[in-house]
Amino acid sequence: MNWHDKLKVAILNNNTQEVYQLIVDIPKENLKTIEDLLSAQTLISQGIEMLERDKQELQKQMLQIKLAQKFLE
Repeated sequence: MNWHDKLKVAILNNNTQEVYQLIVDIPKENLKTIEDLLSAQTLISQGIEMLERDKQELQKQMLQIKLAQKFLE
């Protein structure tokens, strides 16, 4: 399975850890044509959007935990 397919599967499965790792480890030697580059750009954008949503959700959860801790004090 090539990098593009792995990233597509990770995005579809909402696997944020895999998406992050694939974005960090972009195989530049495999991205030779303009079509490959444009496809990679689109997939990376989708992956970043997914990571941002996950980050926002984690921030909400952390705030809820902090409020619960404050309430219990």
